[in-house]
Amino acid sequence: MNISEKIELCETLKFAAEWTSRKLASAFQRQIAFNEETITESILLMLAERHSERVLQVRSWSKWAEGRGTKATGGVPTGADWDIWFSDNRNRGRVIRIQAKRLYQSGKYEGLNGSGQQILDLWQNRGETIPIYIFYNPAGSVLQRTGFGLGCLFGWETLWHWGCCFSPLWAIPKKDKPSVSEISYMEPWHRLICNCRRWNLTTSLPRAILNSLRLAYDA
Repeated sequence: MNISEKIELCETLKFAAEWTSRKLASAFQRQIAFNEETITESILLMLAERHSERVLQVRSWSKWAEGRGTKATGGVPTGADWDIWFSDNRNRGRVIRIQAKRLYQSGKYEGLNGSGQQILDLWQNRGETIPIYIFYNPAGSVLQRTGFGLGCLFGWETLWHWGCCFSPLWAIPKKDKPSVSEISYMEPWHRLICNCRRWNLTTSLPRAILNSLRLAYDA
């Protein structure tokens, strides 16, 4: 992956976050359902359309694979909605396993249970993948988070870029329906690949992601 491809991917992640943030805010205002499945399907299509398979590949998991397991999962539940594989110029990659949750108007992630079976499956059955949560947030819901506006390698951040955030599993409190403020570690997901505080333009994509997640899990 060259630098221009990395810039394009960073911009796609920012665009997806802004799109998510605005759509969720609009759905709240109009009292229309806008669930994780719809958001996830839209984002996965966006990634697949904008970036070639040599840069990334995505794989969504069915509800059965997520909760029960299938032949493709070795008979064990993934606890995940989707996987994404990022590669470098030598086709060496890193796979992230993702469970996505959206914020509700209550200010809580009502589909999340930090002591439930799903998070246990996500961790115990991760295999060679790195498991994380992706949170879908409407505009204005994460103003209290630290680190806002620090910027990334390819341009400054805005509040909209908190529309898609990542968290390591340890940051999820062991309770049902936690609020935004109860998630102890959360960052905009474009920082997985383009964080100016941690590495430079020549860092390979898998290495940048590994560095980000290592720091998140060691925080």
